[in-house]
Amino acid sequence: MVHGSPLVLPNPAPGEPELPDQWRLYQLDTRVRTFSNWPFTEDCACTPEKVSLEEHRKHSPKCLFLTLKKSSEEMSVGEFVKLDMERAKIKMHKIMYKHIENFQTLAQTVRSSLEKLDKMEVETMDRGDSE
Repeated sequence: MVHGSPLVLPNPAPGEPELPDQWRLYQLDTRVRTFSNWPFTEDCACTPEKVSLEEHRKHSPKCLFLTLKKSSEEMSVGEFVKLDMERAKIKMHKIMYKHIENFQTLAQTVRSSLEKLDKMEVETMDRGDSE
């Protein structure tokens, strides 16, 4: 399983190099094998290879992976490191924004509670002044 993701990777294929899970996804074979119980038949144009890239292009049009002019197996070490650094940066941004979103939600809840307490205190003081 890729950490922080519901994606479960298949076991490495025979002869596949031992790589961290997030790097294994750079290999087409591994990505294709993540499609278990694929609902389409062989005669269909909707194959995992095509659909996955089309969907990825829709959701991540600026992805460096999509701009590669060669397969991940043909990349130089420098190209691979640059691509993986971008992947890590995007992942960190997603985690950071999720934490910010959670903090803002909690802050709004606390603020609402404080405003209710303040209102109750003002009402109590107003009743005390009118007696």
